[in-house]
Amino acid sequence: MKSYTKKTFPKTDGEFSIINVTKGSFGVENSTNQEILIYPNPASDVLNIASNNKIKHIEILNFIGQNFFNKKLDNNNIEINTSAFKSGIYFIRIETENGLKTKKVTIK
Repeated sequence: MKSYTKKTFPKTDGEFSIINVTKGSFGVENSTNQEILIYPNPASDVLNIASNNKIKHIEILNFIGQNFFNKKLDNNNIEINTSAFKSGIYFIRIETENGLKTKKVTIK
């Protein structure tokens, strides 16, 4: 086999493309005004949310829109007990002073 470094896909068997892969962080939102960190993901007992801006409101919904958590806040950090949540994928709506972000989190 030989490597193939051109910008087109190889046409011959035994050749393969070389790509660059960069590692990202799920749950970190970077912009000029806002950073939100959600950890651990997946969560089992506790979910932590931290922001460099005041968090005004948090909602956690399942994939069909049922509300599992809804709380108004005035804090930069929150710890949510998720031990009573069923395993699955949830959506978190986080409203801060600088706007609304929606993130996906997995509960084990």
